[in-house]
Amino acid sequence: MDQLQTNFINPKAQSNDMKDMWQCAAHLIASIIGTPDKMTHFWSHLFFPESLVGTFIPGSTYENPVGSKMYDEVTVLSDTGYCLSQESYQHITRGTMSLPCLYFIQWANYTCLCVYLLCLSRKKVEFQFQGQLFCNVQTARSICKERMEKAWTLILQNLGITSEQREMLVTLCATKLLNTQYSHAVVSFNSLEEVNKYEKYFNQEIFIPAWNDML
Repeated sequence: MDQLQTNFINPKAQSNDMKDMWQCAAHLIASIIGTPDKMTHFWSHLFFPESLVGTFIPGSTYENPVGSKMYDEVTVLSDTGYCLSQESYQHITRGTMSLPCLYFIQWANYTCLCVYLLCLSRKKVEFQFQGQLFCNVQTARSICKERMEKAWTLILQNLGITSEQREMLVTLCATKLLNTQYSHAVVSFNSLEEVNKYEKYFNQEIFIPAWNDML
């Protein structure tokens, strides 16, 4: 909890960029809590990520469920924000969402996981996720934080927007979650078809309207 307090309440040692990121993270968490129960996939990331094992992840760069590959393997991107292999290229260009939308979803996914893990002691994290979800459970916290920061950076670098526009875009996406009208609860996805349908909805009904409002 001390690390969570440092990030959200007393970020004196952080750069302005990281302060902005954690302010947006606080807005995202508030929006998730304020949405209709379990109507976005972020709910499971924030409250019971262990349920993600065996499911397909929105924002994944592979067609594998978590389990055949660990969570941090199915959501990997290159340092420049692109795919690492032909397999991931085929998956993330399958027409469900734009690359900028992928960056936001990955940032929000890892934000939720990061907040969840920071609420637990290190021993509790190791006990709860031993052999599942993460390749190395001992570094799960740092992995989530690094991926969160990486996606935050990619939103700025690869979209050609200012830091103020990035903050506005992320905040608008989070706010639009409050009015989500997805057809049913989406705690997790058991097939690629289900996650494809959800990603299309997220791109069209949340990300694109937020992008247009930012402009």
